[in-house]
Amino acid sequence: GSLIVVAGGALLIIAFLGKSLTSLVDLAATISFISAPLFGWINYKAVTHPHVPKAAQPGPFVKLMALLGMIFVTGFGLLFIGWKFF
Repeated sequence: GSLIVVAGGALLIIAFLGKSLTSLVDLAATISFISAPLFGWINYKAVTHPHVPKAAQPGPFVKLMALLGMIFVTGFGLLFIGWKFF
């Protein structure tokens, strides 16, 4: 059932934006820039969760780099959205 909904939604997006490849790429890029920080945060919380053994968790340097990366990706995403739509 859900596969049919997803396929139908994809077909609608392609039908409306397929004529203009630029619009389709802009939509894909915008969704990517919005979702990347969210998925990064979810991943960070998963690997640093108390249920994960300390030996399997990343060290302080990797945690810092992950947080800085998420800040960078969030800022870049906001910059992209501001540049594209405003």
